[in-house]
Amino acid sequence: MAVEDYEHQHQDLRTEGGVKFGDTIDEMDFPYLAKVTRLNVRALAKLARTPMPPVPVVKGAVQASTDIAWQPVAGAARYVLWQRRTDAPMWETRLLETSDVKASLPGVRADDWLFGVSAVAADGSEGPIASAVPGGQFAPLPRP
Repeated sequence: MAVEDYEHQHQDLRTEGGVKFGDTIDEMDFPYLAKVTRLNVRALAKLARTPMPPVPVVKGAVQASTDIAWQPVAGAARYVLWQRRTDAPMWETRLLETSDVKASLPGVRADDWLFGVSAVAADGSEGPIASAVPGGQFAPLPRP
């Protein structure tokens, strides 16, 4: 259960009817803030160590097998191929690890599954999974 203090969270600084509103230093929970900061630093450090995910392309229309290919990614020592049902919200099956940039899945119909690929750095840090469907790829943000 969430615990919110609406007098001191998400409020502009002001006093109404003798009640002080707003995020003020005297209402901060510094031990909790330190825990959140440590969590964020660890997450960012892990992301900084991982290579960008590849951009996979699936070929499997009108055939009883699936071929997946991608371009090599800088910093990747190997790749992990993932699979999930088309109605599943999370990646379910870690199919294989490979240092190659392609995989063939005989007997697996592409229209029954979604496939994704993640890149793994030499130290074992695994990056996010890029889906082999439009909108599932990651790309660096353009600089303004």
